[in-house]
Amino acid sequence: MLFQKLKIVIYLRQNSLELHEIDSVETQKLIFSKSVYKNGEVIDMEKFKDEIIEFLIKLSMIPQDSVIILADGVFFQKSFHLISDFNEKIKHFHKEINIPKNDLAEKIIKTKNTVYCLATNKSIYELVMYVFQEQGWIIEGVVPVTLYVDGDSDVEIGNEQVKHIIGDTLRLHIGNFLDNNIKNKKINLPWKKLIVVLLSISLIIGGLFVFNYYSTLITTENKIVPSVAVIPMATPIPEISKKEDISIKVINGTGIVGQAGKVKALLIKEGFIKIETSNSDIRDTTETVIIYNKPVTKQIKAAISKDLGEVFEKIIEKNEKATDTTIEIITGDYLK
Repeated sequence: MLFQKLKIVIYLRQNSLELHEIDSVETQKLIFSKSVYKNGEVIDMEKFKDEIIEFLIKLSMIPQDSVIILADGVFFQKSFHLISDFNEKIKHFHKEINIPKNDLAEKIIKTKNTVYCLATNKSIYELVMYVFQEQGWIIEGVVPVTLYVDGDSDVEIGNEQVKHIIGDTLRLHIGNFLDNNIKNKKINLPWKKLIVVLLSISLIIGGLFVFNYYSTLITTENKIVPSVAVIPMATPIPEISKKEDISIKVINGTGIVGQAGKVKALLIKEGFIKIETSNSDIRDTTETVIIYNKPVTKQIKAAISKDLGEVFEKIIEKNEKATDTTIEIITGDYLK
């Protein structure tokens, strides 16, 4: 379901936090107290949480799926030419920003000629995630604003930028600081983890007591049998097997003229009918990505992979729910 239902952008700036709805030009803004959060640094964690909670309560907004966008100053960036020693340059960049290793969240984006290194202190956005999640919100991702807006300062964003952010799932995937293993995972602060551990121990002890009690009743009386709760299993989503039922969107990720059209022609020859093409704003994608938003049969996947494998250098497959389109294909470099 990733990025499918996004309605709100949470824009974390150097001294404030803004909520931007896709269907509204109005911005809800929280300016933090200087003694709480200043220049992208949390000074008082408890008051930081309290100010966000109070802000959300006053707004009385229904919790929604959202994405956190980090303003310049909340994250750091550096670009290097794609040369043999860029790893050393990244290490030097780490020393410059001086973020503790355990708090460092990083994205390395490679294009044909350049390496972009984006880094932030994850303890800040995790704190924001925690507060919003406690209020029932779902945070789909954390992405730097530099992927959408040019500028070296704490830039403003408006409704057009919000629509661009929410609509461009490619950039959301590429720039998402959240690891694949923790997307939508509930963020727990250290003291919360202790409570969870204590509760877990209590439940285990209580469960053992109840089990022992019922075991005694069964063995001595042979009359009382505890009922067994049946947990309903989720109905699996059927795989799509008919090519005419599959919708495909081919996105030109390299800027090479006619590349998306070439892929469309291949897919039509393979028997697919519902195909549309478009161009990405990012024009130097090197890897071809196939995103399966809905389950399809192994035969369908094999047919698509075979056709694209004869044309493109490197292919990556992902199973995600980004849009309602069955399959999205983002083109990369041709075979050399």
